[in-house]
Amino acid sequence: MEYWQEFLRYEHANGIMMAVGAVLVFISILKIVKSSLKLLLWVLIAGVGAASIAYGFEHSPYDLPALNNLTLDDIKEMAPGVNNDVLQYLCQKFDLATGN
Repeated sequence: MEYWQEFLRYEHANGIMMAVGAVLVFISILKIVKSSLKLLLWVLIAGVGAASIAYGFEHSPYDLPALNNLTLDDIKEMAPGVNNDVLQYLCQKFDLATGN
């Protein structure tokens, strides 16, 4: 701690601290950008893959069963012990989330 106090009393301490801080910030920014560019590349690849899947699925003859084809009776069969109030609440939340 004594060395730190002596350093702070040094005439050029503020300039030295600013220079060291600037170097550390510069190196840190370079490292962040370098790692982010790798991550950005993989995010772009994943986005292209997801877009390809969506486009292909939209124009393919395959059809997965949609959730809006489910009725309350179908859900009741999946969860026979669930209270009707709970099911009604969940259906309302689902309708709000899907915009129906």
